[in-house]
Amino acid sequence: SGSSYNDKGTSVSGVGYQQTAGLSVNPIGISSSSNAFNFAGTMTTINATGISTSEAACSTDGTGVTIRGIDLTCNYNNAAGYGIFGSATYTLGTLINATIKLSNGSAPYIKTQGDTASVLKQTGNVFTGGAAPNINITNGIVALQDTQGNITY
Repeated sequence: SGSSYNDKGTSVSGVGYQQTAGLSVNPIGISSSSNAFNFAGTMTTINATGISTSEAACSTDGTGVTIRGIDLTCNYNNAAGYGIFGSATYTLGTLINATIKLSNGSAPYIKTQGDTASVLKQTGNVFTGGAAPNINITNGIVALQDTQGNITY
């Protein structure tokens, strides 16, 4: 919890980097056995980089999780090699300017446990290599872009 800047977490036997509250700027998470990141509670992460070779690149548990600018790579060549995997009650609150790269074409970029319906405010994201996000995830940004491309949410 609290604020952290330029932290790096690497693990061969668990989550690479975990944040449960506050602000995290420029974190790096790497894991060869679990998630690169685990974000929970009410927190914001900005400009994160995560690599996972087993399980989802990022797991989330909390309605207050905001991610602004993240580069996630999941090299787990399995249908469960998701980009972001959310708890049964919520995926996350906001996902802006994310790049999610997956190794398996049938793995969804964003998935909730049990395919639970979820609302996610999302814009400006780039997805490559995987399958469409879970169909039960609704975009919470309903406003249209103005002539300069700005969106208010």
